[in-house]
Amino acid sequence: MISRLLLIAAVSAGCSACAFSQEPAPKPQSHMRRAVEQHDGFMQGGMHHAVATGVVLDQEVDAATHTITLRVGPMNLPANTSHMKMPQPADLIWTIPITGWLLSYHPHLVDASGNAVPGVVLHHVAFWNENRSDFLCPNKEEHIFGAGGELTDWTPIPGYGYRVQKDDRIRVETMIHNPTAASYDKAFLQIEIGYLDDASPAPVKNFYPAWMDVAACGNSGYDLPAGPSEKSGTVGVK
Repeated sequence: MISRLLLIAAVSAGCSACAFSQEPAPKPQSHMRRAVEQHDGFMQGGMHHAVATGVVLDQEVDAATHTITLRVGPMNLPANTSHMKMPQPADLIWTIPITGWLLSYHPHLVDASGNAVPGVVLHHVAFWNENRSDFLCPNKEEHIFGAGGELTDWTPIPGYGYRVQKDDRIRVETMIHNPTAASYDKAFLQIEIGYLDDASPAPVKNFYPAWMDVAACGNSGYDLPAGPSEKSGTVGVK
């Protein structure tokens, strides 16, 4: 069994206890890619799976509503299938289409007709900014968004946003399973992301996410021994 402990915090120039700023690292020129080499990120913990075929990432930008909609799929989800036995999507790259701020994330699952699919079939999704390293763990990419089967809705924090540059590369890591008795064919993970761009009349303050892990800046997965056990870690804040 794999055990993980993850604590999420957001830090900004307006934090009551701390202030952080960070210049983006130089970014490579890129375009929307359908699949990239698998990484051993926080969430995967060194696990290996069969790779699902035909899963792509598409985006739509609605300038009128300042919304970017991402869709990952299609994904076939046979009933009663664990994440270890389910073929998993390869990591995908989202190329940021604007210079500005990401404000919110609204994830949900749908079928090819747009009907709702239970969120429980999502094991997790994680977004990693390949252009910046995490300020707590410089050996890792900056982890900017994550959700599990509860499909936590990340609402806007008024006056704050996550700063991005056009053509920044965001690696999207998705893991699925299906603990239900129903099969779902051609399911899609859909995420609506609110944004402001540099042309918006009211720029916001920058914030940067911090993901503190029981293994500090190492691998976040470990074998859970039989019987009671405890594991602790210390993360130094610069």
